[in-house]
Amino acid sequence: MPSEFETFTPWNVTERGPLTLEAIRSIHAPNGDFRISPFLYKGSTQFACESRACYVYVLSGSCRYEMKGRVWKLNGPCYAELPVGQFYFRVDCDSSVELVSVWELPVGFRIRDRSNEHSDGSEWPFFHGMIARGHRNCSSFKNENQNLSPPMMSNPFLHVRSAKFRVLPGEDDELVNEGMYGKSLALYLQEKLAENGYKTPSVVCEDWGWWVEIAELGFTCGLGVYGLRRDDADELDLCVAVLTPKVKKWSWRKFGLIDTTPTIERLHGTMKHILETDKEVSLVCESPDFPLE
Repeated sequence: MPSEFETFTPWNVTERGPLTLEAIRSIHAPNGDFRISPFLYKGSTQFACESRACYVYVLSGSCRYEMKGRVWKLNGPCYAELPVGQFYFRVDCDSSVELVSVWELPVGFRIRDRSNEHSDGSEWPFFHGMIARGHRNCSSFKNENQNLSPPMMSNPFLHVRSAKFRVLPGEDDELVNEGMYGKSLALYLQEKLAENGYKTPSVVCEDWGWWVEIAELGFTCGLGVYGLRRDDADELDLCVAVLTPKVKKWSWRKFGLIDTTPTIERLHGTMKHILETDKEVSLVCESPDFPLE
């Protein structure tokens, strides 16, 4: 146990107003240069994680990050700057903790830098390039970029429809961008994958859709869930894909290359089996191309 905790900065509500996602976005401008991701973790949640250097803003609740004898104990509202490395995260209270992580994007992957295409299979070009280029053709971005289409992916999409996957009450208030639905399917897969032995600690609304975190695989992994309204109703046209590419990538933990392919294919197969065997779900198709229009 360390003799003292690492420093953090309390948020001065009197001078700066409430600590909100909007306040954080106003600090890190232009927003296209940063990845700004809100998270909500239930009480007593704990897991190992690996992170790039980032800022963490705790809006409410209490949590801690531990790294090689260093401990950041954060009580909201506050923020701290965390170094790159492997952490152990824990919610320090019975109630939930709401936080926002902010990473500065490499120059080639900022939203306004859409001219550079990347095909080396690395995680940042794949994931952030998808945000920067491909998914601007959805919802509120349709009129701006009619001819843009989602990027080529190494993993197929599963096109899904079901009466039980609808726009949830209050979901509109959580959306980063208007019309990026899919929370109901994201929560469903979080629960079903956990029943199949996967660690699924969080579901997060992103600017392109919904992210379902898959933890403890030895590399960063998650699902992307995308949903569009059907005929202005609460019913959705949905698709989901494993966002982590099938590549050989360097692991500092194992100090060598690891092949993500077997793990990604197994995760995709499990997800497909879950959807195929649910009688209330219609698996419309499995496609290498983005199936929603």
